[in-house]
Amino acid sequence: MSRPFSRIKLGYYPLPVEETQNIKTLLIPSGAYSAIDPCAGDGAALIEISRGTDAYLRAIELDADRAAACAQNRIETVHGSAFECRVPAESCSLLYLNPPYDTELGPHNNMRMELVFLEHCYRWVIAEGVLVFVIPVTALSACARLLASQFERIGIFRLTHRNVSDSSRWSCLASARSRMLEAIPPVLRRWFARATIKN
Repeated sequence: MSRPFSRIKLGYYPLPVEETQNIKTLLIPSGAYSAIDPCAGDGAALIEISRGTDAYLRAIELDADRAAACAQNRIETVHGSAFECRVPAESCSLLYLNPPYDTELGPHNNMRMELVFLEHCYRWVIAEGVLVFVIPVTALSACARLLASQFERIGIFRLTHRNVSDSSRWSCLASARSRMLEAIPPVLRRWFARATIKN
């Protein structure tokens, strides 16, 4: 097995069903929605989080066996890399992201993989859509700036299941900010913020 694939296998930490059920209790969909998981594994987490809702599920999985298992779970699945898939901006209401826990080697300045995946995928979430981001506590500081700039109503929760406590994994739930503000120059954005506060 080549080094990149062995690293991806080693960086795969599926979320226990009990933790996905805990996360699901925090999510209240208002109607039909689209959800995507770019590191889907067999799709079990996405299925559990969306259970009992009117969700259209899509997934991307690099490992062939896990991609086949995900497709067998009736999730529209692409076998390939999330970085090579073309997913339109603001095309999903829920992004479930449990990326490989590792440091990448290559064109992204050897950043944490959690940040590399977040930078690539966060634009897929519609304004006020939800990001469920499962990461080790050691990766939180690397992702904090991007999370704070692109999301609001951010909640951080420690996973407590006995199978994850030793890896100190946390779940971050956040709502995407409106992309309209990104088009406003920073000077006008600051002025608008001051004007809003005065009123």
